[in-house]
Amino acid sequence: MQTCLSFFCLLLSTVCLAQPLADSARSLSSENDILRCKHLKKGLYRTFEEFRTNSPTSISEFELVKTNDLHSNRAIQLVFKNPKALRESEKNIWGICDGDSIYINSLHYQNDFHLDALLHLGRYGYLESKITGRAAALRADGIPVYKPAEMQAGRVRSSLFEYYAGYILNLNNGKFYQLNEDALEKILSQDLALLSKYRREDKRGSPRERQDLRYRYLRLYSEQHSEEVK
Repeated sequence: MQTCLSFFCLLLSTVCLAQPLADSARSLSSENDILRCKHLKKGLYRTFEEFRTNSPTSISEFELVKTNDLHSNRAIQLVFKNPKALRESEKNIWGICDGDSIYINSLHYQNDFHLDALLHLGRYGYLESKITGRAAALRADGIPVYKPAEMQAGRVRSSLFEYYAGYILNLNNGKFYQLNEDALEKILSQDLALLSKYRREDKRGSPRERQDLRYRYLRLYSEQHSEEVK
């Protein structure tokens, strides 16, 4: 009888101990998932995998400084507090987190380095990046129209343009591409009800309003299809 009682107590203690360990394991797993973690870890991401697993590797002390230069892509500057700290190569930075927000290296989708805030994180992430330059005109959706031969010959006068382009981050493969009508419809084609609703929307607004509309539907799809994240 005493042996049976001892065995029962041992079994009960094992079960009670296993539950906290299981809870701890689940908590650890969620903290290593950028979508499910409760706290973003501060640091530099060198790869998409480090971003995806909420595990930046750099411990260099830094701060993000916002400037007043509204006409520059470098409105957010990365500054190291320790002047002797080894500065990261621009090409080796996938992104950065200050503990509250995530910023992406623009070299993933543009030709120059600056940091853009990630505005939405889900099945498809979303960010916007300022583009400035000269072109013959802007299309109705805000995209610049270039006519190099005519501009060179002086038949078309160029003008300075500035707009914010929207970019998508595919959370399953780390690839970036511009959020335009074709890209959005390709995504929404996997949800015919949402695609049909989008096609019924009035798209006669300004370029900014149309971009906001595309972003809204991208976010709706992302939120309704979170199970697609691998």
